Amino acid sequence: MMETPASQQLFANLRKLVAHNGWRLRHGHNTGVGDANFTANLGIPTVDGLGPYGNHGHSERECIFTESLFERCKLIGQIVGADFSEVLPKFSRLAEASDIPII
Repeated sequence: MMETPASQQLFANLRKLVAHNGWRLRHGHNTGVGDANFTANLGIPTVDGLGPYGNHGHSERECIFTESLFERCKLIGQIVGADFSEVLPKFSRLAEASDIPII
């Protein structure tokens, strides 16, 4: 996934957000075929890897650790409720000019 200054800023904001829960986000680079590649290549600030923890990805033994579901749901809820207008100004302007709310 292509890394940009905007995605780095988004990651920094997410890192601060999760610190309130006593969690840590790790920065890493993986190759793959995830949908995040599409948005990142369009120049949209993107982070990936927000799903539940698991093992044996993309194999017959693939599984998730169910105990990670609550943590990840809480994280996604906090992300949805956060103000990222400084990171995503283009989308903030679009929301202000539209009758359709963009979350």
